[in-house]
Amino acid sequence: MIYKVILSIILHFVSIGLYAQTIVLPQVFTIKNNIDTIIITEYGTQVKIERNSIETSDTSMNLVDEYSIHIREVIDNLGAVVNQVSTNSNRGILISDGMLYITAYVGDQELELRSDRKIEIRTPVSAGNFDMGLYSISSTDEWTKMTSEISLDTCPSFIMTVLTYDSIVDKNSYRVWQKKNNRVDGLFGGTNRPRQQVYTIPIPYDTVWNCDNNELSYYNFNIQDFGWYNIDKLAKIRKPRSMSVVCREGMRVIALVDKKNIVIRFHESKRGVYHLSNYPSTLGSTVISYKTVEDDKVLFSVYSMKKFRSRLNMPEPNVVSNAEFRKIIRQLH
Repeated sequence: MIYKVILSIILHFVSIGLYAQTIVLPQVFTIKNNIDTIIITEYGTQVKIERNSIETSDTSMNLVDEYSIHIREVIDNLGAVVNQVSTNSNRGILISDGMLYITAYVGDQELELRSDRKIEIRTPVSAGNFDMGLYSISSTDEWTKMTSEISLDTCPSFIMTVLTYDSIVDKNSYRVWQKKNNRVDGLFGGTNRPRQQVYTIPIPYDTVWNCDNNELSYYNFNIQDFGWYNIDKLAKIRKPRSMSVVCREGMRVIALVDKKNIVIRFHESKRGVYHLSNYPSTLGSTVISYKTVEDDKVLFSVYSMKKFRSRLNMPEPNVVSNAEFRKIIRQLH
């Protein structure tokens, strides 16, 4: 049997501290540990998990029977802002082609991926780049390049070919999923990617992915730990310069670089002063400062910087609703 799967871009981000009220909830999938499973997320990310891949650190429980996978996908600047992830790295500023956060739980207990297992991931892009590398994130909100291999398939879409028939494949449900296809604009790396229904498909063990004809290309990589992953390359920064932003203390300050998949974070060097040593001075950007102040309120300020300024004093912030904040950020994309 052949199942055609059109995938879309992965972008993920996570929540911490003051900003938790602006966070989007993760997608949650219930998985049976004794069945090979492909997860197809809201925007088409495909994650292949072999049976019996998950275990707990509690030796009395060992392998679990059923668990939940949590995945975050963010497809635009709004997601980058509300989920507090930048393209800063320990090697410089990155240009992103997609990000992913994935973890597993039983109840409130976080689970682990077995050391002899891996998870296969495919992330599509409209125009892939062979120079991309795989990064993981550290507690300092900076990405670190990994040694894991990442490949780019220029034959664009994939089909799943089941080599041996297995009755656990829910064919009718899969056909329903296939019909739930509509278009979403404004994604990192391109536009008009397919958006799909959230669904979990049990699959036979001997399933392979082959190329099919479509306009998209796909990054392929394996992970051996849960956490954060980012497909990036180093940005070629012309005339990097030191820059400071002055605003209220305790804010998160970022710059959305014009026409680039770059979201730069400024770090607070002293009370109310935020600094970056290698700002791309030849590029325009929109600078944003924000933090959650009430259950559904955000303290927010924005400045459109078309010409470089070494020291930027942000306008006085306004308190806006969460919905209004999201609307404003989406319009900046």
